[in-house]
Amino acid sequence: MNSYSLSLAGSWLLVLIITAASTAFAYYSYRVTVPPVSTGRRALFILLRTLGVSLLLFVLFEPVLNIARSSEEPPRLAVLLDNSFSMTFKDARSDRREDFKKALGAANPFEIDDNATTLLFDENIRRIQNFHFDSLKLGGQLSDISKPLGYVQQNAEPDNIRAALLITDGAFNAGNNPLNSAELIGRPLYIIGIGDSTEPRDIAVQSVITNDIAYLETTLPVTVNVKSSGFIDGNITVVLKDNGVKIGEQVISLKREQQIYTVTFEFTPQQEGIRKLTAEIAPREGELTTKNNSASEFVKVLKTKRQILLFAGAPSPDVSFIRNELLKEKGAEVLTFIQKQGAEFYEGTPSAGALKSAELIVLIGFPIANSSDGIIRQIAQEAANGKPIFFVLSQQTDFKKLQLLEPHLPFSATGSRPQEFLAFANVSTQQMSHPLLKLKGSDEDITVWNQLPPLFRTETFVKVKPEADIAATIRVNNVVLPEPLIVSRTFQKSKSV
Repeated sequence: MNSYSLSLAGSWLLVLIITAASTAFAYYSYRVTVPPVSTGRRALFILLRTLGVSLLLFVLFEPVLNIARSSEEPPRLAVLLDNSFSMTFKDARSDRREDFKKALGAANPFEIDDNATTLLFDENIRRIQNFHFDSLKLGGQLSDISKPLGYVQQNAEPDNIRAALLITDGAFNAGNNPLNSAELIGRPLYIIGIGDSTEPRDIAVQSVITNDIAYLETTLPVTVNVKSSGFIDGNITVVLKDNGVKIGEQVISLKREQQIYTVTFEFTPQQEGIRKLTAEIAPREGELTTKNNSASEFVKVLKTKRQILLFAGAPSPDVSFIRNELLKEKGAEVLTFIQKQGAEFYEGTPSAGALKSAELIVLIGFPIANSSDGIIRQIAQEAANGKPIFFVLSQQTDFKKLQLLEPHLPFSATGSRPQEFLAFANVSTQQMSHPLLKLKGSDEDITVWNQLPPLFRTETFVKVKPEADIAATIRVNNVVLPEPLIVSRTFQKSKSV
């Protein structure tokens, strides 16, 4: 059913009175004309003046035309089914695949086939019609429970979703915390848990973190993250291999209260080309699966020096410190461009060739108000091509100019003032798994970070992008604030810190 209505900011009666008065005035004005004209022309003039005044009056009273359309959408149930590989595991007490079938049978009163929106999810979501259990391939390597919950939140009104049924084992290794997403959907959420709630005995190499590019005879750190569950004592040995050849090993002592462990190796390539670095752990008796006992990363080894471009809005101690640290890297060449009062640099204008050949672009307090838009666009183009960006905020940073680079940074600025205050770094135990925070790879790292002297921070407020990670927040007067201090982002082929 459709309905239409026209309203004004003022009174319709007042509009009619003024229109009648303007008609009378027009008639009086054209009653006698010099020179005399025919009666037909006088009538035309009276009509045009009346219409002009009436339309002007109509616009001044701000007319609003309201059109309301309504349609009936039957209430629907969103059925969210976990399609990840973990749903095929066999627990100590049951087979998850069989439990899944039983759960779907128990859900028949919900009329999944006819009155439901059925979504399969792993790292992505897929809506299907005419659902059958065979539609579940159960092969997803990642599980993002927050994504289907976000779909329910976004489509609750247009699809008239009144409730959601989630069938999952609860294990997620991608996306946001599903608890936060569940609180936002605004609809009843029914959950059927699959599998044994007791965490299975398993040891997994979660990730191998290192640079994509290395250089001959230049030491490269390789960080390996390991997760252990169900094993409360004993040792495990992590072996690192280069193209299948063992280059190092480290022993981890398992602790009852700890699940995540990190070890760091040093890899010094001796040959050019693509090298496959593999971290392995020997299987232990009673493990749930041994397929996750190894993980690999590929490193491209080059012969030439690595080139780093450093742009600064002005000379500062930050520039000197970071430049000196970069120069400590063996085989690194740092090209520095420090801006003058105008748009020029002390070292001259950077060439397009230098930007293209750089492995990393460092921005310290750059751009400022006088920075060249052309240079900023060149940097943005290189970032779009996959060049990593290391950005350090300063009091002189111009956020209007920075908008050209925001698509390639891990945050978006929502407001800033140049006033500064003292803030300490605050690093939690969960954040210590971030590779940026590794110092020696021991439990003392978190103490070192949290005991650092304070630094000056501007009153800048940012929105961290969904795919970014907060490595550290701030602490002011021993009060921990959620404002980010160190943020990193790896998205598609670009990286930024």
